[in-house]
Formats: sequence, C-alpha cells, structure tokens
Amino acid sequence: MQFQINTLTPFQLICGFLPELRKGKGRVTIIEAGQARASLPCGRAYGSRKAALADSLRAEISVSGVKVSVIEPGAIRTRILHSSIEHRKSLISACRIDMTTAEYYRQATKKSFTTSEAAFRNAIAPEKFAEMVVGILESFNPKPRYLVGREAKRCWRLL
Repeated sequence: MQFQINTLTPFQLICGFLPELRKGKGRVTIIEAGQARASLPCGRAYGSRKAALADSLRAEISVSGVKVSVIEPGAIRTRILHSSIEHRKSLISACRIDMTTAEYYRQATKKSFTTSEAAFRNAIAPEKFAEMVVGILESFNPKPRYLVGREAKRCWRLL
C-alpha cells in the first residue's frame, strides 16, 4: 500500500497531466531522497519507492519533450528523524521474529540512526532548502538531477 501511494499514485497523476505538459513544453520536478541511491539499514522499502519514481518517469516521458528534474536533498532540519526512530522501534517490537534476529535489527537501526543524528546536527535549515527549490523551479534550463547537501553528495559517491 505504501509503495502504491508513494510511487504509483504520483506517476498516475503526472501521466494525467502529460497531454498539457507536452503542449506547453512543461516540466516535472520531483523531490526525492538520498536513500533512493544508497539505502540505510532496514530502509529498503523507503529507498526502493523513492528510486522507482523519478528515473523511470524521466525515461518514459522525456522522449515527449517534457523535462524531468529530481532534487535529492540530504538532511534537512526537521522532526522526521525523531518520529522515524519511534516508528522503527515500534515496528521491531511488533514483528514476530526470534530474539537473535530482533537484536540484529535493533543494532542495525541504532547504528543507522546514530549516523543520521550526526548528519542532522549539521542539516540544512528548511527555509534554506525552500530557497534552493524555488531557484531550481525558476531555472530556465533545469538539470536532470540536483544534489542538495553533503549527505546527498555522499550517497551519490557510494554508487
């Protein structure tokens, strides 16, 4: 369900606008996440749904003259990290897995969030990110991909 909502639904919505986008030589800009390139431990569902939309969309509609740009931000100073930590804890405790496996996921998650906490200490302010997005949207000749912040650039280099 989460995959459909976050991947197929935006794709269907964009496809609904394609005739008008083609006529007006329009463009589509998608804000993605660095995890589309390099997933964190226990983050394959999130990373795969992020990766599934933008690049496949560009391949499918760019031949029609519609430009697709992807903005991949690194850490942005929001509350998402704290809510993610709590959500991940509840998921692990709700799983019906043996204690050894549960401990493995607890440790992997803890390491992942320790790394994320360090990134969030130096994260971009939401206002600064918004200014960057506006600049990209106003660009006359947009690039196919924008990496915003250190973490996004690090994820890109992992490939």
